[in-house]
Amino acid sequence: MKINRYLLLFFGYLLYSLVAVVAKYSAIYPFFSLASLTSYAIVLSMLVLYAFIWQISLQSFSLSLAYMCRGSLVILAMFWSKVIFKESITTRNLVGAGFVIIGIILFTGNQEQAL
Repeated sequence: MKINRYLLLFFGYLLYSLVAVVAKYSAIYPFFSLASLTSYAIVLSMLVLYAFIWQISLQSFSLSLAYMCRGSLVILAMFWSKVIFKESITTRNLVGAGFVIIGIILFTGNQEQAL
């Protein structure tokens, strides 16, 4: 089913966006402490899982389409920065994210028509 392929792809992007969150949290621990090494091990395991998901997704999508959809990471990064780190989101951020979404929609629509 086509929707399942897109869900797997965006689950990979969600996982990849969480890598930055875990890495940012690991920075609060002293370097080479058990906590920092554990968090970096978590980051590494998340990246390995993401690599597997990315390779599976590339069997279903062209590289240009899959890479274009990585633009959704901008939206996920804004979401995590607001929800987890309580950072502010400006109007410029929202406008830029809107342009990214419009670009993804336009590009994927053209790709679907070409298939």
